[in-house]
Amino acid sequence: MRSTTPTIIAAMRILAADIQCDDGIANGAIHEAADRLEELSKSHARYEFVRTLTPHAFTFLWQRCLRGEKFDAVVDHMILERAKAVKNGTI
Repeated sequence: MRSTTPTIIAAMRILAADIQCDDGIANGAIHEAADRLEELSKSHARYEFVRTLTPHAFTFLWQRCLRGEKFDAVVDHMILERAKAVKNGTI
């Protein structure tokens, strides 16, 4: 059975904190690997979200980015708004 990505990230963070290493190199490497895996996971989630956008929603995203807003911030906001709408039953 495969573990979920958040489970692996959590396990790596625990390992980074618990491993006894005199110079801290192993702890730092494991912690950095967990950070990078988390970043990749978020990037993949954003990609999957953008891939499902309607033309209207994609245009909205594009216009906000053209106004200087950061792509990741706009997509994260759109993901949160969609989650709220699903929770409230409006979509």
